[in-house]
Amino acid sequence: MIRFPAITALILTAAALTGCQTFPPGEEPADTTKTTEDRPKAEKPVSEPQEKPTAEKPAPVPEVTVTQTYIQTPAYLDGKLVLGFSEEGRLPDLGLAMSAKIDTGAARSSLDARNIQQFERDGRPWVRFELHRTSKGTQELELPIQEFISIKRPGEESQRRPVVNLAIQIGNLTQTANISLNNRSTYEYPMLVGRDFLQDLAIADVGKTYIATEKPLKTIQRSVPVTQTGSIDQTIDQTIYQKVSLNDLPVFGALEMVRLNGVDEPLKARVDTGAETSSLDARELEEFQKDGQPWVRFKLISGEQSFSLELPVSRFVLIKRHGGLDSERRPVVNMQTKVGNITKTTEFTLRDRSSYEFPVLLAEQFLANTALVDVSQEFIADKMPRGNQ
Repeated sequence: MIRFPAITALILTAAALTGCQTFPPGEEPADTTKTTEDRPKAEKPVSEPQEKPTAEKPAPVPEVTVTQTYIQTPAYLDGKLVLGFSEEGRLPDLGLAMSAKIDTGAARSSLDARNIQQFERDGRPWVRFELHRTSKGTQELELPIQEFISIKRPGEESQRRPVVNLAIQIGNLTQTANISLNNRSTYEYPMLVGRDFLQDLAIADVGKTYIATEKPLKTIQRSVPVTQTGSIDQTIDQTIYQKVSLNDLPVFGALEMVRLNGVDEPLKARVDTGAETSSLDARELEEFQKDGQPWVRFKLISGEQSFSLELPVSRFVLIKRHGGLDSERRPVVNMQTKVGNITKTTEFTLRDRSSYEFPVLLAEQFLANTALVDVSQEFIADKMPRGNQ
């Protein structure tokens, strides 16, 4: 029984007017397919491309290339030219040059002469020899002999050497000297410049090399902005002169007084730029072991004084000897050493120096970057340090 006939009639009338069918809730006709209506996406309006404002580039700053060349200039002290450990030595009479070692321990200069032959010419002794390692290679020379000297080293046979007279030039110094001729093939430098050349003319600085002449040190290039307007050169060349610095080092003489730790009296020492390691007179030398380490016991003689010392060995060295003799093994010890107001721990080789004039030899290792050496003076280390002049 339909309780609301009026409502039902209204629904049927609406359905007929719209042409639609009604179905019970939850049911769909078998031949229908769900569709999803594609909706057009909203598009952003296309804007016209805008040109970005171009920033004005700064005008290029004009530049100039500056080339700086640094030139070394020699140093002088008390009017004497300062020489390094090694220099270029010249023989101006022969038009030759070679490397030279500055040796304040050597009384006389010498040259590397080989195949030495003596002969007579006009009743005078002459010598023919080969001079090696020169700027023009090996040169055969003939020169008159001025004299002969005998060189005696401990434990070696005496060597008789001819002496010739030649001019030596180092830097702006030229000095005629009597030069001994000997085979220096086992030495690094073919020329040795001794005290005979250095006296009153030069001072040695073994902490430097090749400082006696002007020479270019370095060249630096850099670009520098130019502030002036108008036409300018594109390059500027500058030469800067740099004087060799002496670093306010004190000056030692050819001989100095040395104070050693454990020795009550000062000792005389030869100041020798040609030797690498300092040397100490050691008599009655005895090696022994202490706490598993090598030690030495010896006596140090100075005049009438004798000092007994025991020290640990830092190392051993082999010293080559001439005449085909076997190398000599020597112990090396470290000792605190004072010269003037300079105190340093220094290595000393130990050997019998009874045949030498002085019990101590003070060598390059102590002197380098510590003191200059003026062979025309003696016992001056207590004076105040002096710098460039």
